Amino acid sequence: MTQLGSAIRTADFRAADVSQIRGAQQTVATYADIANIPAYILSDRIRVKVKDTGKTFELQGAVFDPNQGKDGLWVGGNWVEIVDDAGGQVLLKADKTDVDARLARSFVVAENRVILRDMTGVAGGAAGTLYLPRSLRITRGAFNEGVTVENDESDVMPGCVEIVIGGSGVGVVLDFSDPDAIEYRKVEFTGDIDLEDAANATTEVIYTGWGDNAKGYWPVVDLENRADVSLTLRRPLVVEGGKLWIPPHYTYSGQNGFTLHNAAWVKIDISTGPSVVATHYFDALAAARGDAQVIKTTVGGGAGMVDGFGRVVFATSCNGQVKTSHPIVGGSVPGGLVSNQCAHSLDIRGVPRLWQTAAIVNLTQAALTGRGIVRGVADAANGQVYCGFDFPDTRGGQRAYFRAAFETATADNFADPRIFIWGKSGALLANIGLELEEKVNAYVAYYGISTELPLTDDIGYFLIGAQKEAGHDLRVTAPQFHNSGQAAWWIGRNDLPQAVPEALAAKVPALQTDLTSAENDIGAIFDQLPFKASTTDMTAAQTDIAKIKKGVIDAPASFGFYYPKRMFLMPGRPLAFYPTQLMPDLNEGLAQVFHLESKADEALPLSARFEDYYEIDPVRVGTRINLTIRRRGDDGRDYRSRREITACVGPENGSELLRLLFLGNSLTHRQRPMLTAQILEARGHTVEMIGTMKNTGGGTNTAPAYAGEGREGRAYADFLNVLTDYMVPLTPGDEAAYRAMSDEAKTGINPMLKVPDADDIANRNHFIHNGYIVDLRFYLDRFGFPDPTHITIDLDRNDWWRVVGGFSATLASIEHGVNVFYTQCRRACPDAYISFVIGTDQFSGYIESLWPQYRYQSMLAIEALVAGAQAGGDTKVDVIVAVGHMNDQTGYPLAYTATDPVTGLKSADLAAGGADNIHPASEAEDGLGVTRQQVVEPIAAWINYTASL
Repeated sequence: MTQLGSAIRTADFRAADVSQIRGAQQTVATYADIANIPAYILSDRIRVKVKDTGKTFELQGAVFDPNQGKDGLWVGGNWVEIVDDAGGQVLLKADKTDVDARLARSFVVAENRVILRDMTGVAGGAAGTLYLPRSLRITRGAFNEGVTVENDESDVMPGCVEIVIGGSGVGVVLDFSDPDAIEYRKVEFTGDIDLEDAANATTEVIYTGWGDNAKGYWPVVDLENRADVSLTLRRPLVVEGGKLWIPPHYTYSGQNGFTLHNAAWVKIDISTGPSVVATHYFDALAAARGDAQVIKTTVGGGAGMVDGFGRVVFATSCNGQVKTSHPIVGGSVPGGLVSNQCAHSLDIRGVPRLWQTAAIVNLTQAALTGRGIVRGVADAANGQVYCGFDFPDTRGGQRAYFRAAFETATADNFADPRIFIWGKSGALLANIGLELEEKVNAYVAYYGISTELPLTDDIGYFLIGAQKEAGHDLRVTAPQFHNSGQAAWWIGRNDLPQAVPEALAAKVPALQTDLTSAENDIGAIFDQLPFKASTTDMTAAQTDIAKIKKGVIDAPASFGFYYPKRMFLMPGRPLAFYPTQLMPDLNEGLAQVFHLESKADEALPLSARFEDYYEIDPVRVGTRINLTIRRRGDDGRDYRSRREITACVGPENGSELLRLLFLGNSLTHRQRPMLTAQILEARGHTVEMIGTMKNTGGGTNTAPAYAGEGREGRAYADFLNVLTDYMVPLTPGDEAAYRAMSDEAKTGINPMLKVPDADDIANRNHFIHNGYIVDLRFYLDRFGFPDPTHITIDLDRNDWWRVVGGFSATLASIEHGVNVFYTQCRRACPDAYISFVIGTDQFSGYIESLWPQYRYQSMLAIEALVAGAQAGGDTKVDVIVAVGHMNDQTGYPLAYTATDPVTGLKSADLAAGGADNIHPASEAEDGLGVTRQQVVEPIAAWINYTASL
């Protein structure tokens, strides 16, 4: 097995000096001799120096394996060849040659990691245990991201997974069979110790062992039971405020090894006098049970005491000065003791994230209120007591610190405090239990943890708290955290910022406890807060005091905004624009003002200011539109962000022959081909619709008037045959019978699937699902359709509920679907214009709850994929955000439940039966069909513009 480590490979990992691995330099005689360097992954900057030229070649972030028939590097997904010209100059030349099949399949990087092997149990776990890194960076085909494996974290070795291997004939593989649940798996074998044959399409061999022999993907280091090793801490000691804090877990000693498990961190006063801090256990049996304790022994003088029977010295101290051989932070020792980055530790009303129904309540315990901690987060319904914050630094793999205080109404019942770390994508990255730091009394306790963040680029935010037990009352308060890139081992216990100015501190309790008298003073209080509430916020606050009691302030959660690079317009048809529907949060429309500017030659300059809606007149638009968003941040300052959009104004009339293919779900099925074609026909174009379905556009089953391929309820996962329960492939030869079917019957049949041929298997194997592949050329030819000039695709909406596995699985399905359809459409029709349409949703509580993750993040993902194609030279692919050009407040089918007999006013509940939050109403359904018409306007403008090029 080719062994990949964080630097050089040694013949015997057990004898390797790990300290020499990082920052190594290999010197070779010639470039040809580079082939003699073993393979390694470069996680550091590592130099290759050539003796005969004196040139030094620095490598970083690459996988180097010269044993594949040529000297070279695998860099960023491309094979790069090292060339030595006559002058000794180092050159890099791109080459598409594939590397070894196994290496091309996957690379696994665990920075600064080795495989620890404990055959004697010296670490405190079982004898014969491997400790493997839990956070990894995996590159595997198109999969390139940081992951945390599914295996549980070791209680003995933080940041590691422990696997008991026992004796001989045991291997460990990394199992990729489920990309969302990558895990280590033990494999037992007999015979040859090399498990290279076990490396297949779904696994990578990480470790093989036979007797004392071992081979590893990373260096294997044995933990030895040596008599001269007295004690090792898995957390540093902490000195703060005249107190020495000793960690509760993760310690082990030498020959008579034991693991120290105290219930909490041990706090010892070292402010005065000499003392010795020692661990003391009474007999071997007690030690085996982990029944050890930390004690303080006071001795005369400042020299301390020596190790004695049953005792191991942690540290000595005299007048607050600590001497120890163990890692220590705080006091006069720089590093590790970090600042609290939470501005709301004492005023938790401003905490930016509360879990669902959580409420802000007053605390009662003097141990907290005496420190100025007077409010906490409590559960209102479902038992989840959590608050949280966005990370200020979103780099993965860093050591961060988290702490919170807990108040319970039931003595000694603090539930199971923990933190949940979430990605910006919405994926749950980690679920980490907190350590008991200090139990102040039966009703107040502090929990905290210093832990490494998952190794991923997707770090977003965290929630800290607990799931309370039924019948118990629990509150979380005084949150603290630090994440900046600096190793965070501890935050000062008194580092508790006050976000609300002290001048307002007296008003806040009155506002919480006496809402009636405080109501008239709300405006004054809000005017003095560091964040300024908008007029809309003020009105809501004065009319909904419960919101103020809960501590919620309506302010923008982020400054995100999405619109693609190009906007398409058609003269004579002003385009409705609703930018509030393109924010990360639909409620952000309350917190900003939009400015839209453009200038056409010899036309009146366009300069518009609006808060929700604007109608863009193409006559006044030049080649560029500046969209500026002014927002008020929660720090009271105004911010501006600008999006420069290329304006693409087509001709007023045309005479082109347009062949249009609309692929999609129910949003396409419900008249979209017909309504789009009618606009273009009115402008003089000749339109031929391609498709096998009527899509509510009239005609017959075999001869639709406005054909398309819009299918109710279908997702990318259905069209690609990833899911097989809603659609089946159309059997070759059944085309005529299929054409005669109704649209309802055709919905369950997929005419775009074919059995893959040898070329598909060789070059598009990742597009094949359950024995079939989407092939647009096959589809066009089987029905005798001409090549389309324009293809629109709108499918992502139904992946939200069709794909199992939460948001991360949904986003992966959408990204894969966009990739397959773009590739296969471009292969079949090299000259066609292709657009991915972002569909429609009515504003409702349900859509609002899904928007920040599902809709907004899927828009960004589709834009990123299309931008990649455009950067590759494809100028005929675009994104059309139809949702930004339609009214999401009305124009949807409703079930009216009452009609005023005098005025005729109709009333409806958007959540009542018959209401439709997804599909704009037709003219027959609401008498106008305006919203359905609005959706096709930007699509028609795109077709009209591109047809003129």
